[in-house]
Amino acid sequence: MPAALLQNTPYQRTLANCFDCEGGTVRIVENRIDGLGIVAAEFATGVPPRLTVNSNVATRDWSVNLSAPQTEQKVDATELQHCLRATKLLPIDGIVKTTATQIIAHCRTDLEKARAIYDWIVENTYRNPHTRGCGLGDIRFMLQSRDLGANVPN
Repeated sequence: MPAALLQNTPYQRTLANCFDCEGGTVRIVENRIDGLGIVAAEFATGVPPRLTVNSNVATRDWSVNLSAPQTEQKVDATELQHCLRATKLLPIDGIVKTTATQIIAHCRTDLEKARAIYDWIVENTYRNPHTRGCGLGDIRFMLQSRDLGANVPN
């Protein structure tokens, strides 16, 4: 089960991740590189698996007016490279690269490219209540199978 972010961001600060795991053991598996934590619980045979996770966070409204001219901001190259890197489930080559290139073919600016990809995702993905959990999260598989549905809240 996911925990609240492990790192503070401009829009969210985690105050606490608390767990109740009666009859079992619980730990948080941390991925510090991405600021993510997964709550992992184990129960002995015969023990009913019950886990309660309470995350307390402070949030801040965060918005960007994409229609207004923006002043160019300095971006930390390390942070930018981190956000642009490939991962196991988010490759940046093959069918993913081909699809993205087709989506942005008519675009000139980075903002136009980001908007085109966002619009394509909104137009082509859908909620599939039969998908277990939120799906595999494997974009290559989703594009290859042409199954762009996931079980996400409405």
